[in-house]
Amino acid sequence: MKRLYVAGKSGGHILPALTLAKAEQQQGDTVLFVALNRPLDRALLQNAPSGSECFYLTLATVYPRKWWCYPWYALQFAAALLRSLVLLRRTQPDEVVSMGGYVSIPVCWAARLLRIPYRLYEFNAEPGAAVALLARHAHEICYTFPELAVVLQHQHMHFCAYPVRYGAADCMPQAQARRVLNIPENSVVIFITGGSQGSRSLNELVKQAYGTLAPELRERLYCIHQTGAAEAETLWQWYVDQGIAADVFAYRDHMAAYYNAADSIVSRAGAGALHEIAYFGKRALIVPLEAATTSHQYANARAFVARNPQLWSMARTTEVDKIIRWIHGLVQEFQSR
Repeated sequence: MKRLYVAGKSGGHILPALTLAKAEQQQGDTVLFVALNRPLDRALLQNAPSGSECFYLTLATVYPRKWWCYPWYALQFAAALLRSLVLLRRTQPDEVVSMGGYVSIPVCWAARLLRIPYRLYEFNAEPGAAVALLARHAHEICYTFPELAVVLQHQHMHFCAYPVRYGAADCMPQAQARRVLNIPENSVVIFITGGSQGSRSLNELVKQAYGTLAPELRERLYCIHQTGAAEAETLWQWYVDQGIAADVFAYRDHMAAYYNAADSIVSRAGAGALHEIAYFGKRALIVPLEAATTSHQYANARAFVARNPQLWSMARTTEVDKIIRWIHGLVQEFQSR
């Protein structure tokens, strides 16, 4: 079969598309990709399976309160729909596979006009706006949170495992991972990851928490910190000034060694991050990103913590004291190790 994957704006949409596509290409299928014309999308799709084509649409982020931009949004959407029609007629895929995100809307509408079936993936505990809009005419909806089946009613819904990008070969003993990364074996290692959209505010929360640690606790601490774009150098200097050993970076594609090396993880509640933490069996403090337009990360975090409260804890962005207590408790627990 020839499948066209549409995903954009975040790693949470694009990375599972790449994982599924690579598996299907190994079985002899042909895969294509449509994403947004953004630096992050282009960088992630450099890892697309060899020989697959990638296409990019230009769509501005829609801000509902900026009503004066609506004519511009409409013109961009019309252009994206027209380009999607031309692209689908030329490539003639057997199926369009949407991973969510607003870039999926013009592509799936074009597919319906051309009578090409489209399948939706929803990886969150609550349906995103694009999935909710496109669900009615989808020939199949695949979901990974059982909670979603209660919210989103559809005749052809199928529960599936989240397509984690790691496998058995990526797992190694903690001591070995620390040797690979040159981390002192007796350190208390915390891995902080905010994803592609929630990093900045999480960085500030973690800085507040670390700033309250006594000097003797900082000496035992080693931080792996994925900062998101544009903050890596500034945050690295902050760690130096605080006397905390750290590996700070904006983004790295393969992070299995970091998961293996960590004692615990502080993360946003994107579906991909949660399933990867669960795959490596790590303790975690989940701080969901909450915005005016969506609460899906809060629903994701609540569902995961309910499944395994011994390993998982949750704190909202406003609960700074709770985050501080969690980090203090973790460092003190491992101090005597």
